[in-house]
Amino acid sequence: ALLCKYAGVLEGGAGALAAATIVSKTGQEMGPLFVKALFCNWLVCLAVYLSMQAKDMGGKYLSIWLPVSTFVSIGFEHSVANMFILTAGLLSTDAVTLDTALTHNLIPV
Repeated sequence: ALLCKYAGVLEGGAGALAAATIVSKTGQEMGPLFVKALFCNWLVCLAVYLSMQAKDMGGKYLSIWLPVSTFVSIGFEHSVANMFILTAGLLSTDAVTLDTALTHNLIPV
């Protein structure tokens, strides 16, 4: 995220999207946030299990891609996936502090 900021990627639309995303992700209630994280981790574990069962590389790619694309499209919360977008959002706006990002998204997820 720091390299994106340095290169100017976070100027304009990408920065505005990152800022809006961090405000949305840190404004959720803890209960639904925990359930989203739980379902996301279930899908990630499913991707790992399915990839171990596949015999060829095409099957491995497909078995990883389906669960991961599902959790991304549904909007589930994954701490590792949020690390980039939260950092990019923090660099793009002053509306959310680092403390808020950690306590309202990254740590509970």
